[in-house]
Amino acid sequence: MARGSMRRAWLWAGALGVGAISALGGCVVTPPAPVTVVLANRTGTDLTPKFFSSASATTTASLFVYNNRLVDFNNRAFDEMRAGEVITLNFDCEELRSMGVQRPFIFDPISLTIGRLEDEVFLLRDNGFQCGDLVRFVYDTDENGALTLDVEFE
Repeated sequence: MARGSMRRAWLWAGALGVGAISALGGCVVTPPAPVTVVLANRTGTDLTPKFFSSASATTTASLFVYNNRLVDFNNRAFDEMRAGEVITLNFDCEELRSMGVQRPFIFDPISLTIGRLEDEVFLLRDNGFQCGDLVRFVYDTDENGALTLDVEFE
């Protein structure tokens, strides 16, 4: 094909694309905004956050299984967060149907004590969080040194 013919072919294809968009009312489909998850350790000691996420789980029984547990958020041998550490995770919204925390715990290596929170948090997309949300899991301790967890949304 001659150079002029190739240029006309590209112009014709471009005109078809503009026509197709115009026929759709000028709509351009964009993917949903990602979900940002922040894990913040404000406990003053090592923390195992026990954060779970899934693209398909819709119940606690299907979310809280080992394969959905996030264990590779750092370069250490264990899925622990150091005191004061903050980890930010970004998920494609379509790949995050549910997320949650189940029985996180803190460990004090000096006193060799473990503090466990017996609660669990289960969040389902469109019924707990939305595409584009920032979800912050804040781990802290109360005045008695017991582990607490607050979930904040922006």
